[in-house]
Amino acid sequence: MKALDDLLLLPNVLRVFRRHPADPAWYLFKEGWPWSGVWAIHCRTDMQGTDLFFSMGWRDWTTFAGPPFAVPSFWLWMTVARRRWLKAHAHRMPRAIWRDGLRLDDEARSTND
Repeated sequence: MKALDDLLLLPNVLRVFRRHPADPAWYLFKEGWPWSGVWAIHCRTDMQGTDLFFSMGWRDWTTFAGPPFAVPSFWLWMTVARRRWLKAHAHRMPRAIWRDGLRLDDEARSTND
């Protein structure tokens, strides 16, 4: 079993996950376009087979070397597959909690400096 804690060791993944401001056993994930929801995922959730879903951000698409028609279709497939996975394994949260998590991260960084 590969848990979310293990997945967060990958360098690109931390761009899209934040600790939940009230409970450190949960992480928040904010979807990008075309959806904009915020999801809470428990740190011990089985993340087997989701490396590609969560580790590829929009910056990675700029270096994708493939046929031009493959990029949009692969991006759409990956976005829909990630959305289905989130609906099955995560809990929807209000968007305001993402901002609270960012605020707490900023406060923690300023006290560590």
